[in-house]
Amino acid sequence: MGDFTKIPRPFYPVLSSVDHEIRLLYLEPSEGEAVIQCRLSVVSLDSSPSYEALSYCWGHNTSQVLVDGHHVLVPQNLR
Repeated sequence: MGDFTKIPRPFYPVLSSVDHEIRLLYLEPSEGEAVIQCRLSVVSLDSSPSYEALSYCWGHNTSQVLVDGHHVLVPQNLR
């Protein structure tokens, strides 16, 4: 796994409560043990977007994923 660099927070798009926005995470296709790559997109709930919810249990073991080119640590039980 590559080196982590400090990135300014937030690196993700700011939401508008007036426009009822949420962030959707799109998983990019990959194979085998490749690093998971994904991208964030802001959509309005008013547009009735189609999505599947992910959930996980809190834990200490983490894995690295790439979100819009930024390295992010996520609990392994989310994978």
